[in-house]
Amino acid sequence: MRHLQPEQMQRFLADELDLMEREAVTDHLSHCEACAELLVQMTADDDTLTLALGIDAEEAAWIASLDLTQPVMAGIRPWYREPAFLAIVVPLIAFASFMLAQVGRLLSLTPDDGGPIGFTVDALRALIPALWRVNIYLGQGGLLRTLWPVLLLAAAYWFWRSRMTSKEDKTNA
Repeated sequence: MRHLQPEQMQRFLADELDLMEREAVTDHLSHCEACAELLVQMTADDDTLTLALGIDAEEAAWIASLDLTQPVMAGIRPWYREPAFLAIVVPLIAFASFMLAQVGRLLSLTPDDGGPIGFTVDALRALIPALWRVNIYLGQGGLLRTLWPVLLLAAAYWFWRSRMTSKEDKTNA
């Protein structure tokens, strides 16, 4: 006769078995005295452990009164106040506004033939080379050449800020 595995018995006690497995375990326990004794022992062990780890009403009230999120949330700065965010977003906004100004300038041009198709063709003739030049500039590391001073300033600010915070922590201690 094959006995039940301890994992099966734990799952049985935790009511994690599906209906067929539960019926099979119940059937086996009704015929196997060794497994039934082991199940009784495991139930007693679980009850002892639950009693040892249990908390009384006063402890439960104290745990419920704790607010552990407030100190953590107080230490988190908003994403928009991070120097790295400013170092990346400000140049991107400047670049996007420059490109929008260029597109607006191109769209304000009057086409040669005065029709909407001629206007669109003229705008695309001017816009495609501009986008190609931007692509080449970025592909040759132009963005890094543009951003390194901003990134350097952000790193210096971060270093300065971390030093000031550590000095404040030392004076508060």
